[in-house]
Amino acid sequence: VRTVGMDSRELLKLVSEFPAGGENFILQILHILTEKATPSPELVETVKRLYYNRLSDARFLIPILPGLNKEETIALLPKVVVLTTNIIKTVITRLLHNKPTPLSPSELLIAFHLIDPKEKVPLRKIIEATQLCFDQKAVCRQDVLAVVLQQLVEHPSGIPPLFMRTVIQTITRVK
Repeated sequence: VRTVGMDSRELLKLVSEFPAGGENFILQILHILTEKATPSPELVETVKRLYYNRLSDARFLIPILPGLNKEETIALLPKVVVLTTNIIKTVITRLLHNKPTPLSPSELLIAFHLIDPKEKVPLRKIIEATQLCFDQKAVCRQDVLAVVLQQLVEHPSGIPPLFMRTVIQTITRVK
């Protein structure tokens, strides 16, 4: 798969037109292609078309996260947070350690706090995601946490429900 490359027309056609039941196979191909390389614009567009037109499984967007823009990534987070802990860890790791990344560590933690209640994401899943962020060295830096707390306090829609929990976590991590 790596030798064929992510720009191969045949591979892009396979990704967009795979037969029913081939979801896990295509997911594996996407992960292999993007594990050590930034997804090509063609692969990103192919997977986005697949997601929006054929199946709305957020797992398909995870391999192409570095190719999404900030707004697309933030819109994807509520769909990812409800998945398994391992998938949430993968997303956070890809967002914090791959270059380029659509979100900075502070933007990611803020985005988790600001998930719209209309998305019907259980609060415990958002808590889990924020905790997984705190477990990352890139997030758990004093400068990053200061930016997060400042922006959450000043957010126009008010202070989010998890704000005090984050303040407590920040104090225990920074001292």
